Amino acid sequence: MLRDHKNFDFRDQIYYALGNVYFKEGNREVAVDNYRKSVSTSFQNQYQRALSSITVADIYFEDLEYRKAQSYFDSAMIIIDENYPDYETVSTKYKGLTNLVDNLVTVEREDSLQRIANMPEIERESLIARIIKEEQERLRNEENLAMQGTGSQGYNRSNRNRLGMGNQQAGAGWYFYNPQTVSYGRVTFQQLWGKRKLEDNWNRANKGISTEISEEGMEGVDSTQIVVREQDPLKKEFYTQDLPLTDSLMAISHDKIRDALFNAGKIFKVDFTNYPRSADSFEDLNRRYPSNIYLLSALFELYDLYELMGDKQKSDYYRNMIISQFPKSNYAQYLVNPNFFVEMQARLDNLNNLYQETFRNYKAGVYSNVISLSAQMKTMEPDSAMIPKIDFMNAVANGTQSGVQDFEKRLENYVATYPAAEPTPLANEILTLIRDSSLNDYQKLIDLGYISEEIKNDELLTENQNAEDEFGGKFTYDEDLLHYFVIAYPREAKVDLNRLNFDIANYNIDHYTKVDFDIETENLDDKTAFVIVRSLDNKENALIYHGAIIRRASVFRALKDVDYLNFVISSTNYRAVMNEKSTVDYLKFFVKNYSRYIRSNFTDEELEVSPEELMARAKEQDNILREKGKFVVVSTGAEKLFNTNIDTTQNFVIAIKDKSISTRQLLNDFADFNKNEFRLWGLALQLKQAGDYQLLVVNGIPTLNESMSYFRKVVVTRSLFNSLGQSIYRNFLITNENIQKLIEQNKVDEYIEFFRNNYIQKTPAQTGSTENTNATPAPNEPATQQNVAVDGPKPKEYEGPYSENIDGKQLFVFVIPVLDIDQPAFISGINQFNQASYANLNLKVDVQPLDELRQIVRVTGLPDRETAALYFTKVVNNRDLYVPLRKGNYRNFLITEPNYVVFLREKNILDYMNFYKRFYLEQ
Repeated sequence: MLRDHKNFDFRDQIYYALGNVYFKEGNREVAVDNYRKSVSTSFQNQYQRALSSITVADIYFEDLEYRKAQSYFDSAMIIIDENYPDYETVSTKYKGLTNLVDNLVTVEREDSLQRIANMPEIERESLIARIIKEEQERLRNEENLAMQGTGSQGYNRSNRNRLGMGNQQAGAGWYFYNPQTVSYGRVTFQQLWGKRKLEDNWNRANKGISTEISEEGMEGVDSTQIVVREQDPLKKEFYTQDLPLTDSLMAISHDKIRDALFNAGKIFKVDFTNYPRSADSFEDLNRRYPSNIYLLSALFELYDLYELMGDKQKSDYYRNMIISQFPKSNYAQYLVNPNFFVEMQARLDNLNNLYQETFRNYKAGVYSNVISLSAQMKTMEPDSAMIPKIDFMNAVANGTQSGVQDFEKRLENYVATYPAAEPTPLANEILTLIRDSSLNDYQKLIDLGYISEEIKNDELLTENQNAEDEFGGKFTYDEDLLHYFVIAYPREAKVDLNRLNFDIANYNIDHYTKVDFDIETENLDDKTAFVIVRSLDNKENALIYHGAIIRRASVFRALKDVDYLNFVISSTNYRAVMNEKSTVDYLKFFVKNYSRYIRSNFTDEELEVSPEELMARAKEQDNILREKGKFVVVSTGAEKLFNTNIDTTQNFVIAIKDKSISTRQLLNDFADFNKNEFRLWGLALQLKQAGDYQLLVVNGIPTLNESMSYFRKVVVTRSLFNSLGQSIYRNFLITNENIQKLIEQNKVDEYIEFFRNNYIQKTPAQTGSTENTNATPAPNEPATQQNVAVDGPKPKEYEGPYSENIDGKQLFVFVIPVLDIDQPAFISGINQFNQASYANLNLKVDVQPLDELRQIVRVTGLPDRETAALYFTKVVNNRDLYVPLRKGNYRNFLITEPNYVVFLREKNILDYMNFYKRFYLEQ
């Protein structure tokens, strides 16, 4: 039949029928070969093409050949739509396989890139030259074929057939007349853009922004996204543009591998129940990265996997490892005591009730009860976030029962112990009253409103009810209250609460590294029970959490075949539901004001970003009322626009008051400057807008002190600003929080005054600056390139934070990267060197962290400066010692013990190296 020309258009069906015959006979290999031929010859019959693709994909899936299965499911998804039989099953497999293959490809790709990046430069150049030569040869061959009339014809014919526009298909000359090509285009579009509503500006996240945006005016565009990528495979840059050739890029590459291995392990386990492959992925993760951020979760997954596979020996191995290495973790507690989560919930319920009782007594002024209740709570090991609140109530209660001097001392001790706690501003205000003799007895606290007015707790607040709505004012519309995620289920259902709570806790650990949730249970009435996840800052974060967790069907395995509800609710509305003993009205309120409440309809679609990142992006609200007795001092006046807490990561900003000028050259100049002068920091560039200003933002400067060094270095490097010509511009430093406020409210001019007061005019002790920099003009002065530079001669006398007395005992310090080095080998080499050359000094080597990117290896025991100088010379000349540092950037220097204390506080290696060159090297 295949040889008969009249059956040419039916080859796909013939091959498919042959495949079925061979498959029934048990000859899978030949059957698969015929199914594949059916796919490759199917151009007109899209149903047959889909059927053949899905058939061969299912066989590969059964054989655990996931990449081949994904490829054929992909071919099918180009064609089929929601009306295809069993579409949901095919779509689910396709999504899971695509996610899995993406992670597997990431590991292979980054491994390959790292291997090439770690090659000696000559070897790497030779490899690239060979690839380019092969590409040139391939292109020449194609040109020869094209000249012979064979290559292009075959190519064009295959593409025309691929898109269903072959001559055999009458009436299919135009793309949109062919349903197969339309389906292909739809799927390709959705893969790139997702499902988008047909509307104006469909391709923009912010529909209010005009599409007429200049290249330099795109707010929030990262420089890595605006740099044009090399597309010519005959150029060297085509092959080097993705290589991780710097420490920061290599660290990013390792992070990609780490995340992909963890994700692949989860997918193998949850989506495909391929336990051996899942275990291999987690073990590979821990082997490559012994201290990775997923270590505890990966160990528990391995314990659970080997338990599921019936390998008791390995399961016990990982169980014992978790218990011994992480004894305080919930995982370990659960493994020791299977009823841990149930018992923990009971303890938390008791603790929360006791806390509320303590707070009520505190507000009522019954301080003797507060003292006894707070002592009782401390014995119950409360959460660390609750301890400062308990201790504050205890300090006030004990203080009001004694003299004013004792009260003052207790508050001073509290402030010293909890300098950043929420009640600390209130403690300082009460201290001021005591010191000013304005507080003669504790009754003044009530008279002045420090108890009944200014300390607020949202569990006890009287809400502003809207009595005019359809719910009779029963529920509050306040979006800034604390919210809970609630699962409501029938009490009569046989639900494994321990398993459910553990799965929720496991999900929270995996996806919220900076948020510590409480999971509790409570009965609504004799028919319905709640599982409650507390607490989410506001409605927006609650909906992010809700939308993310309901995508994870594995979290709700304990509720299989149970009719249950999921919803989020504010703390105030939760109390209303509990008082009424009914969810009927609230669910109507929830559907109307939040979203549809969910039963068991899940989707496996992954979020583009993690829910924690979405929550971090959400705009922070001022004076959010906190749950469970968190104290809030009510502001009586307008708060400052910008946060004065600037001792954190900084951005350097050039604000250009000219929206028409191109910033491309400025971007390139700063990219080169950062690479040459500050490579270790891995700085990034962004373009943003604020009112009439274009903002070039250099982000990622590690500390305040180092940002001042960066600032001084930039403003004296005048060539960086040549591309701006005569344009008016300003430069300043700013934190992430303050730049968000600056952009949202268009407050560039106002921020200049803040910058001058809080950065430039600070004393060296406050900022770590050693120069009086006057680089930024006053707000009312026009800022040009002439008045930005630092003027005047450099002071002859040293005015920095370090002591000029450098005699006496010395430390030899290495500042080295955290990643991409062999730290154990490096330390071992130093110890061997010390033993061989300085055994009589009994030198010690230890390691201390400096910041997220760098660490300190410190050699102690050098008795004086002369011995230290000789030691320094021998170390720096012994290049074998530095081999374990690979290509990492490092610094080494001598330093006295007092100056080392200053260095750890300042964390500014540039300032100290200037000091070191001046006083040690006399340069």
